Amino acid sequence: MEISNDTEKVLEFLDYYSGNTLRKRSDLAVLLELSASYDLANEINDLIFEGTFFKNLNQTIRKAATDPSAIDKMEKEIKISFEKMKSQIFSIIQNLEDSDLTKRFQDLYFSNTQGSFRNMYDLASDLALLKEIQNTLKSSKK
Repeated sequence: MEISNDTEKVLEFLDYYSGNTLRKRSDLAVLLELSASYDLANEINDLIFEGTFFKNLNQTIRKAATDPSAIDKMEKEIKISFEKMKSQIFSIIQNLEDSDLTKRFQDLYFSNTQGSFRNMYDLASDLALLKEIQNTLKSSKK
C-alpha cells in the first residue's frame, strides 16, 4: 500500500515526538492512510481512544498486582477493550484491496493468542502517543 506524503509527515512527527520508539509504525501508517482515504475520521478517533484505554489499563494492572479482585475486573475490561480494538481495526482495514496486507493484520491482531495481545499492546502504545499529541494540540488552542 502506498502511503501519502501527509501520512508520512504525521509518522515523522510521531517518530520525533516519541524519540523513534514507535512499535508498529507500518501498521499505524496503513490505518491512518485508510482512514484519510475513506473518510473514516470517527473510526480512527475511536481506535485512538480505545488504544489509549487499552494501554493504560494494562499498565494499571501491572502496578496493582496486590488486589486480586481489582485485577480480575481489569482483566475483564482488557478483554473487552481488546475485542473493541479488533472490531475497530477491522472496520478500517475492510477497505484494503491488498489481500496479503489484510491477512497480515488478521494474523497479527485478530487471533486470541498472547502474541496478538502483545501486538495489540504495541499498536495501542503508538495510538496513545497520537492521543497525547491530540490532547496537547487541543489544550494549546484554548
